[in-house]
Amino acid sequence: MTKKYDRSKKHKFEQVVIGLILSERENLREASTVLSSVDCFSKQHRLIYFAALDFDIKLGSGNDFDYNPLSIGSLLHDNGNLSKIGENGLRGYQYLDFLRSEAPIGGSVIFYTQELLKEHALENILTVTNKFSSVAGKWHKGEYCMDEKEADLNIDSMMSGLITELQAAQSSLVVNKETQTLRSLARKAEFKIEKIIKGEVKPGLDPGVSALKEIVGVMGAGEYIVLGGHPGQGKTALALDILGNTIKDVKSLVFSIEMSGESLVIDRFLPRASKFDSLKLRSDPTGLNSEDFDRLRMGAELLSDKVYDNMRVEDKADPTIGDIEKLCRAYFKPDDELPGLLVVDYLHRIQGDRNYESNQRRIADISTRLANLIKGLNLFSIIIVQLDLKSAKEGSKPCMKDIRDSGVVRQDAHQGWFVFASEEEERQGLTNIVVDKNRNGQTGTRPSFYQRSCSRFGKSPVHQNPDEFPDER
Repeated sequence: MTKKYDRSKKHKFEQVVIGLILSERENLREASTVLSSVDCFSKQHRLIYFAALDFDIKLGSGNDFDYNPLSIGSLLHDNGNLSKIGENGLRGYQYLDFLRSEAPIGGSVIFYTQELLKEHALENILTVTNKFSSVAGKWHKGEYCMDEKEADLNIDSMMSGLITELQAAQSSLVVNKETQTLRSLARKAEFKIEKIIKGEVKPGLDPGVSALKEIVGVMGAGEYIVLGGHPGQGKTALALDILGNTIKDVKSLVFSIEMSGESLVIDRFLPRASKFDSLKLRSDPTGLNSEDFDRLRMGAELLSDKVYDNMRVEDKADPTIGDIEKLCRAYFKPDDELPGLLVVDYLHRIQGDRNYESNQRRIADISTRLANLIKGLNLFSIIIVQLDLKSAKEGSKPCMKDIRDSGVVRQDAHQGWFVFASEEEERQGLTNIVVDKNRNGQTGTRPSFYQRSCSRFGKSPVHQNPDEFPDER
């Protein structure tokens, strides 16, 4: 029994996609990065799409205002194709204007293109299965008379053809994400660079720590960044300082495996926000005076700002890598305006969700899955790691090879950051930010001032009065 494909739904998606492309030049560029082929379009819509591409190239860096259905229609006319488009009594310019008017205001061209590709895949699959069903039906009725050897050959031939066509149909379900043409990637890069130049988007996430910015500039979305340091030298403090600096820019998810959410606020974020000595709060709470309470109240009010809704904390003890994958995919959405920030404190406490031959294999599996997660969701990331005990005892400047069970971690990571200070530097409130690996730029070491009492890093000397320790952003 065959099932006929209803083309009306696919046709509607075609009209919406073309209408959105006619409405804005940006939509054309976004759609072109998703479309792996134009087979999903009818002939007339294909003509319009190609005319829009040609006009975009012709316009170059010109004013986007000149990109409109009238200009694209003129190009169609010059190519002798304007009279070939239209339906239901609407021809040429009238049909172009109709398509634009039917496009949903503010509609996502990526979403509608994906839906169109899905409908195109469904149409192909039904076509193939109907063909197979028809041949099988005739065979069953005896309309095909073949001996056993010939029948086997025909079955093999039909199955091979069916598999080939189904694979082709299935490929159209995969939105052009993993595999893209160089042309589409170049167009996407050009579009992003234009937006950066115009100030519409930022090139990356500013960590707000001058010593780090001098080396790496900004953090890139999709990059797996590891952060390490000897115990007590400020690796978690650096991660949380970056979180505090970026809270207004991105939403973030923190896996605080060592500290409870409450301790994270009392020991880290509250002292940071109020510029208050966390040691004083912990060791001598009865000795706090009215000025201390005013400062803490000020910090608490800052933390109660709605902007802190951008940050979620998961403090479950020893989560599995599966837990982290599940929560990240639930919290960070593909249609988020900006990439999110994932912070894990720390990698070696994450549990596997399968049996491993060794701890090295567990760390390797977790590291690779974190890298894939960060890339797949296009996240900014800071993954805190442990160093070998030998490195800590020697007191030497840490590097990537000092990461515990570091084989695969060293390969997966885009960047490797470390915090390091000698005993004398610690006494002076100094530290060093070390970038030992950077796939996209330079490495090196830069000095920084570190106010341990309120988990802040800065470019000015540490003073007794926390108010004299300036914010960098």
